[in-house]
Parts: sequence; structure tokens; C-alpha cells
Amino acid sequence: NPIEVSVPGANGKIVATCQGCAAFNPSGNGTYMASPDPAPSAKEAIITVSAEVNGEMKNMGSKPFRLKRLPDPNPEFATRKASDTEIKRTAAMANDKIFAKLDSDFLFEGISYSVKSFKFYVFSGGNVKEWSGNGNTLSSEMKAAISAAKNNSQIGFTSIIAVGPDGADRKLNNIILKLVD
Repeated sequence: NPIEVSVPGANGKIVATCQGCAAFNPSGNGTYMASPDPAPSAKEAIITVSAEVNGEMKNMGSKPFRLKRLPDPNPEFATRKASDTEIKRTAAMANDKIFAKLDSDFLFEGISYSVKSFKFYVFSGGNVKEWSGNGNTLSSEMKAAISAAKNNSQIGFTSIIAVGPDGADRKLNNIILKLVD
């Protein structure tokens, strides 16, 4: 999180510190990059600013900031989300990755998640086949199962785990889709 610090009338050095931050580093021109403490119990960070005024360092004050956990991302396969119900076989065959994305109206840019693992299944002709995936890429066996599945079969992504910049594992919603020709 970028934080800008300025002190009117201070022509010298300005120093800011953060209590409750895992990292708080100057990035130039009065801007600091703050990484809040990832502990779920962390609810507040306090930024304290000191400035050199007339050759002497003086405390200019502190300000508390509320901390909020990053929201869980949404899983997506071939532009289909958990709320979708079907997918054309051609679209399923043309894609081999599952993604974890934040809603487009999320306020901060540059925050990304990566899929760490998932389970994939195909329910076709009364039979269920399941595979485990590491990372976000479907295996050749998973792609072959999509290709071989009958029309109106069901494919699903379950137990999707994604990790973001806070390092916390997030269990995402399932994607269950009817495969149509």
C-alpha cells in the first residue's frame, strides 16, 4: 500500500515509521510502501512522522489506520465463473488454465493471486473421474477427459486454493459447468 507523507514547513529530513506493519519502506519523494501485518488479529497500524525543523528532529504526530484483509478472489476458467452453468466444448478445449481474479471494481491495482492447487472432475455417462492439479494448469489427462466426455457431461473445479500477496491460502468457490457441443 503506498502512503504519502509530507510536513508543511519542514525543509529537512522527514522520517515515518509504522507500528503494525510487516514492512514499511521509503520509495522516494515522501512515499512509503506499507505491508500490513498479515496476522488475522491485526486490526490497526499506526504511522508516526518526525521531521527536522530548525535543525532539530520533532515528532509531528501519529495516525492510526484500520487494516482490512484482502478479499478472496474469484476462480475463472475460460472466462466462466462460479456463477456460470455451462461451457462450450470448444471453449473448454481452447483453455488450459484456471485463474484467481479480484472483481474489476476492487480499489487497488497490481494485486494478483495465483492458483496453487485444485481438483478437477468429469461426470460423464454415470462415471466420475477426478484428478488433482498443482499450479493453475490442466494436465493432458484432464484435457483428454474433456475431449472424450459426452455432450451435457459435467466438469468441475473444486478445492481451489489460491495465494495472494499476503501469503495466505484462500479456498475459492467451485466452478461446475455443463459441457455442451
